[in-house]
Amino acid sequence: SQSDRFPSNITVDATMPAHKHGMNYTPNVKRINDRQYVVENLLFHMPGVWRLEVTAYKSNQPYRFTRDVNLH
Repeated sequence: SQSDRFPSNITVDATMPAHKHGMNYTPNVKRINDRQYVVENLLFHMPGVWRLEVTAYKSNQPYRFTRDVNLH
């Protein structure tokens, strides 16, 4: 089916590799439809390089995507 092409769930997290810590709050992920999610409470509480990590689950298999973001 068409919905089998898309993740059944995603999670979002962020860490600061240089400081060895994550965020102070846990982000909330809300599924809008097969292709859209809204992430709330994603609070980067200090400047520096953050590693944003999104994990998409399809058939219980995780697919992890990361991106480093430098916040000033």
